Amino acid sequence: MILLTLLLLTVSAASGSFFDYPFSKNELTATYSAKMLCGECLLNNHVFCVKGAEGIVVDKTLPTNYTTFCCNNTNNCTYIKDKAWNCSAKYTNQVDKYKVCPFYKSQCGPSPKVNLTGVGDAKCLKLNAL
Repeated sequence: MILLTLLLLTVSAASGSFFDYPFSKNELTATYSAKMLCGECLLNNHVFCVKGAEGIVVDKTLPTNYTTFCCNNTNNCTYIKDKAWNCSAKYTNQVDKYKVCPFYKSQCGPSPKVNLTGVGDAKCLKLNAL
């Protein structure tokens, strides 16, 4: 599963953001802003925080009450200790940090989960917008 995630991250960084919609190549060298989208924030080594549940699944548009904040670093991020928020800083693995990002079904397929039941098990994934 980690290999699959790494593969998807590698493909997405080359062709478009797997986690933010729409994608801009400027995300890789963006000037810090508290309003950065999830992928842009994390790609630039900042801390992304979302109020409420992490990794929400949406079709194309985020709900109007979806509240996020991109912290410049862990030192100035008060949201990390706030139980109402989920922040990428809780993950030590660079891939796992993206779990806080929203999942866009219109771009990434019908489900963010792939269940493999044993050694040699294979699944076919349909990705719509890479």
